[in-house]
Order: sequence, then structure tokens, then C-alpha cells
Amino acid sequence: GRCRLSGQELRGGLERALRDCCLTLFQAGDGCPSTGTATHIGPEVASAALTGPLRVQPQVVSAAIDDVLHQYLTKIRLNILRWLSECEPAADEVADIADWWLMGAKASLKVLA
Repeated sequence: GRCRLSGQELRGGLERALRDCCLTLFQAGDGCPSTGTATHIGPEVASAALTGPLRVQPQVVSAAIDDVLHQYLTKIRLNILRWLSECEPAADEVADIADWWLMGAKASLKVLA
């Protein structure tokens, strides 16, 4: 049957994946959030937590950051491609995902890169 994943649901999943990416980087740095704060870790907080480790081992930490970001980008690319091919989204849903990427996610990733 036809895919039932709406653009809004896809965007929610992509936003959760970005938060998970930020949390992974935060925990790899100096941060260790309590359970209640884990959902509030954004790119700026994750980047700040990596400042200390980057000073101590810049090449190792930079390579680890690149690896986490690569995994995240690969995952979202595959999810978007699958959604486009299986769900036949409407043009406005595709535009919403493109807006999210261009205006939100891309800026967040620049903070982390």
C-alpha cells in the first residue's frame, strides 16, 4: 500500500534525529546531561561542550565530530529519499522539508562543523 508518512511526520523525525546528533556530540564532549535536560541540547550547547576536548585532542575530536555528522547526514538523506520514492509526497510537503533543511538544519550543522 501507499506510504502513510506525512511530511510533517518526516520533519518531526528529522528534528528528533538532529537533537539526537547534538546530544551524542554533547555527551562526547564535556557534557553529561540529566535525563530531564537531554531534549534541550541544541547545536550551540553541543559545540560548547566540545571546546575543551577540541583543545586537548583537536585531530581526534574533529574526526569524531565529522564521523557523527556524516552518520547523521547519511541517515537523513536515506530517509528523505525513501519518503520521496515510497510516499509520493505533495509539493507543499516537499517544500516544507526543503525549508526546514535550508533554514534550520543547515544552520545548526554549521555551528557543529
